[in-house]
Amino acid sequence: MPGPVEPVNQGRREQLRALTANNWWRAAIVLVPIVAGAVAAAAVSGPNPVVVFMLVAAAAALAGLIGTYVLADRRAKSAFIEAWARSRGWAKDTGSWLEEATPLLRDGDRRESSDYVSGPLTNDSQAVLCHYTYEVRHENTSSNGGTTTNWEAFDFTVIETSVNAPGIPSLSLHPRSFGDNRLFDRIDTTLTSNRVVQLESSELEHEYKLEVADSASDVAVRLLFEPAFMVWCLDQAADQMLLEIEGETLVVAIPDHSYDAAQLDGLVAKATTVVTRLADARATTPKVT
Repeated sequence: MPGPVEPVNQGRREQLRALTANNWWRAAIVLVPIVAGAVAAAAVSGPNPVVVFMLVAAAAALAGLIGTYVLADRRAKSAFIEAWARSRGWAKDTGSWLEEATPLLRDGDRRESSDYVSGPLTNDSQAVLCHYTYEVRHENTSSNGGTTTNWEAFDFTVIETSVNAPGIPSLSLHPRSFGDNRLFDRIDTTLTSNRVVQLESSELEHEYKLEVADSASDVAVRLLFEPAFMVWCLDQAADQMLLEIEGETLVVAIPDHSYDAAQLDGLVAKATTVVTRLADARATTPKVT
């Protein structure tokens, strides 16, 4: 049974205590605002140099406190992931991580991933877990013709592992978003190189969209999504789990960057279930002679 892992908020408090106990931090949080305020008061001409000094010094002190909190938070989160991995027999490394291996990992206009740890899912299956973000660029034009660029971030906690899924070159099971109505599935099938698969579970189709490559075997897909597995997938809808297969890579993901031990354990369990189901389906796939 894996041991408990110190939560991030407790680790953050410890990091804050450690940082603020340093003499260099105490000196910096006093001297830097004084120097910044003095320089600003001397550089800005005006009737109230004292006011300028006070405002700049206060802003510098606030920036220092915010920076300290951000640093403590980043260290606590990194320490949490390492501790979680270590207690589960995993290690802090990138393992066999493949960039842009599935559509999720190619999404957006720019992407980044961090906090890699790797370890076993089953006896013969190694996986990599990390935090992944893709960002979508939005450009807005103002009335005077100026252009501003905003970035919208989408965060995930991801597990990636190698699989063997004969007859299924690519597959995605994604939660349906608002407005992603089943009435549009036929349009998606017509306009893309994938097709939407209609399963025997109306509840699952309401929660998820299942798409496979046009060349995917119907037999292989339906063997994979046998009734018990469809029920299991439906149970994961509350966590907004998504899964993708492309080539020999499986990605299982949940939204947001998780720093919760139970959520990370749950994601590992989800990936393990999918890997096991793929192996069982492969074993029952009729052999072509």
